[in-house]
Amino acid sequence: MKKTFTLFFITLLSVFAVHAADINYCLCATTTGGTKVNSENQNVKKDLWDDQISYTPELSLTKGKKYTLVFKVKASEPCTVGFWPIWNASPNKNQWGGSNDVQYVKSSDVTTEWKSLRITFTADFDHDGLDFVFGGLNGSIYFDDFKLVESGVGVNIFTNGDFAANNTNGWSSKSAYNGTKISIADAQI
Repeated sequence: MKKTFTLFFITLLSVFAVHAADINYCLCATTTGGTKVNSENQNVKKDLWDDQISYTPELSLTKGKKYTLVFKVKASEPCTVGFWPIWNASPNKNQWGGSNDVQYVKSSDVTTEWKSLRITFTADFDHDGLDFVFGGLNGSIYFDDFKLVESGVGVNIFTNGDFAANNTNGWSSKSAYNGTKISIADAQI
């Protein structure tokens, strides 16, 4: 009986270990709502920049170089996501102390099904941050399989772009005042 129980327990552990290794992780950003209160105390739809996450790459993007970004995205409800690389270290600051050197590259519609996006752009200035904006979403947006390469180089600027390491290293929420939270999720959801 003891041998049977031990074999059952070992088999059960191995099934869980194999299952855990098969999980396809992704990045999840969850917002607290698609509206905000304006100066007249009315609820209005959030601006695109009101909810955002940022990736700080180990290698900065260089002014004048051409890059291609590819990633997958879906959301809990239809929304818009924008890609705005930024030069946070720029001395060119706005009235809130943030960088004025933001490159508004592209916005795309997102649905509840996984969609692959491909964005090719030339850096207008050096970029030390990669912002993804999605204000107006009342729910969660999921990202996976990030790949950003300089033309002709082929080295992915994203570390752990597929989230296989099951962590959010390099990622942050730039809209913490709105309550946007980031976490790792199972991409099968």
